[in-house]
Amino acid sequence: MGNQTTEKKFELGLIVAGDTLSKKDITEIGKFITTQTEQVAFIAGETRIANYGERYIFRTLTRFPWSKVRKKATLQVPDYHSGSLYELIQPIVECETILSTRYHGLRTYAGTLYIEYCQLGNCQYYN
Repeated sequence: MGNQTTEKKFELGLIVAGDTLSKKDITEIGKFITTQTEQVAFIAGETRIANYGERYIFRTLTRFPWSKVRKKATLQVPDYHSGSLYELIQPIVECETILSTRYHGLRTYAGTLYIEYCQLGNCQYYN
Protein backbone atom coordinates (compact mmCIF):
# COMPACT_ATOMS: atom_id res chain seq x y z
CA MET A 1 0.00 0.00 0.00
CA GLY A 2 2.91 2.37 -0.20
CA ASN A 3 5.08 3.92 2.40
CA GLN A 4 4.49 6.39 5.16
CA THR A 5 7.30 8.70 6.18
CA THR A 6 7.29 9.53 9.85
CA GLU A 7 8.22 12.98 11.03
CA LYS A 8 9.06 13.43 14.71
CA LYS A 9 6.54 16.04 15.84
CA PHE A 10 7.16 15.60 19.55
CA GLU A 11 10.29 15.17 21.65
CA LEU A 12 8.22 13.33 24.26
CA GLY A 13 5.07 11.24 24.26
CA LEU A 14 3.27 10.00 27.38
CA ILE A 15 1.01 6.99 27.77
CA VAL A 16 -0.37 7.25 31.28
CA ALA A 17 -2.77 4.62 32.59
CA GLY A 18 -4.29 5.96 35.77
CA ASP A 19 -5.97 2.87 37.15
CA THR A 20 -3.17 2.50 39.73
CA LEU A 21 -2.37 6.19 40.17
CA SER A 22 -3.44 8.38 43.05
CA LYS A 23 -4.70 11.92 42.59
CA LYS A 24 -1.30 13.10 43.82
CA ASP A 25 0.40 10.99 41.12
CA ILE A 26 -1.78 12.59 38.45
CA THR A 27 -0.93 16.04 39.80
CA GLU A 28 2.78 15.16 39.62
CA ILE A 29 2.37 14.07 35.99
CA GLY A 30 0.86 17.50 35.25
CA LYS A 31 3.81 19.20 36.96
CA PHE A 32 6.22 17.07 34.92
CA ILE A 33 4.49 18.06 31.68
CA THR A 34 4.76 21.76 32.52
CA THR A 35 8.54 21.45 32.99
CA GLN A 36 9.06 20.28 29.41
CA THR A 37 10.52 22.77 26.98
CA GLU A 38 8.70 21.32 23.96
CA GLN A 39 5.09 20.29 23.34
CA VAL A 40 4.26 16.84 24.79
CA ALA A 41 2.08 14.23 23.04
CA PHE A 42 -0.40 12.81 25.55
CA ILE A 43 -1.37 9.54 23.85
CA ALA A 44 -4.67 7.86 24.66
CA GLY A 45 -4.48 4.09 24.45
CA GLU A 46 -8.23 3.60 24.63
CA THR A 47 -11.45 4.73 23.01
CA ARG A 48 -13.58 5.29 26.09
CA ILE A 49 -13.45 8.11 28.58
CA ALA A 50 -13.37 5.92 31.67
CA ASN A 51 -12.23 7.11 35.07
CA TYR A 52 -8.46 7.00 35.26
CA GLY A 53 -7.92 6.23 31.59
CA GLU A 54 -5.61 8.40 29.51
CA ARG A 55 -8.38 10.63 28.19
CA TYR A 56 -9.78 11.10 31.70
CA ILE A 57 -6.35 12.08 33.03
CA PHE A 58 -5.82 14.54 30.18
CA ARG A 59 -9.26 16.07 30.78
CA THR A 60 -8.49 16.31 34.51
CA LEU A 61 -5.15 18.04 33.88
CA THR A 62 -6.57 20.51 31.35
CA ARG A 63 -10.06 21.16 32.74
CA PHE A 64 -9.34 24.74 33.79
CA PRO A 65 -8.68 27.46 31.18
CA TRP A 66 -5.60 28.60 33.12
CA SER A 67 -4.08 25.10 33.25
CA LYS A 68 -0.41 25.18 32.26
CA VAL A 69 -0.77 21.62 30.95
CA ARG A 70 -3.16 22.93 28.26
CA LYS A 71 -0.29 24.91 26.77
CA LYS A 72 2.22 22.04 26.95
CA ALA A 73 0.31 18.85 26.07
CA THR A 74 -1.57 17.74 22.97
CA LEU A 75 -4.02 14.85 23.20
CA GLN A 76 -3.34 12.24 20.53
CA VAL A 77 -6.04 9.60 19.99
CA PRO A 78 -5.58 7.03 17.21
CA ASP A 79 -8.63 5.90 15.24
CA TYR A 80 -9.02 2.55 16.99
CA HIS A 81 -12.31 1.80 15.20
CA SER A 82 -11.32 2.10 11.56
CA GLY A 83 -7.73 3.30 11.36
CA SER A 84 -5.07 1.51 9.35
CA LEU A 85 -2.15 -0.08 11.17
CA TYR A 86 -0.07 2.99 10.40
CA GLU A 87 -2.77 5.30 11.80
CA LEU A 88 -2.85 3.27 15.01
CA ILE A 89 0.87 3.61 15.64
CA GLN A 90 1.30 7.11 14.18
CA PRO A 91 0.94 9.04 17.49
CA ILE A 92 3.64 6.83 18.99
CA VAL A 93 6.14 6.99 16.15
CA GLU A 94 5.77 10.76 15.89
CA CYS A 95 7.58 10.97 19.25
CA GLU A 96 11.31 10.89 19.78
CA THR A 97 10.83 9.30 23.23
CA ILE A 98 7.86 7.53 24.83
CA LEU A 99 7.27 7.26 28.57
CA SER A 100 4.61 4.78 29.55
CA THR A 101 3.21 3.68 32.88
CA ARG A 102 2.44 0.22 31.54
CA TYR A 103 3.08 -2.23 28.75
CA HIS A 104 1.38 -1.09 25.57
CA GLY A 105 1.18 -3.40 22.58
CA LEU A 106 1.03 -0.66 19.93
CA ARG A 107 4.05 1.08 21.45
CA THR A 108 6.02 -2.15 21.28
CA TYR A 109 4.88 -2.84 17.73
CA ALA A 110 5.67 0.72 16.60
CA GLY A 111 9.15 0.49 18.08
CA THR A 112 9.79 -2.86 16.44
CA LEU A 113 8.72 -1.60 13.01
CA TYR A 114 10.80 1.53 13.35
CA ILE A 115 13.92 -0.39 14.33
CA GLU A 116 13.48 -2.90 11.50
CA TYR A 117 13.06 -0.24 8.80
CA CYS A 118 15.81 2.01 10.14
CA GLN A 119 18.16 -0.95 10.04
CA LEU A 120 17.33 -1.18 6.35
CA GLY A 121 18.47 2.43 6.05
CA ASN A 122 15.23 4.15 5.16
CA CYS A 123 13.47 4.90 8.49
CA GLN A 124 10.01 4.71 6.92
CA TYR A 125 6.88 2.74 7.81
CA TYR A 126 5.02 0.54 5.42
CA ASN A 127 1.48 -0.77 5.71
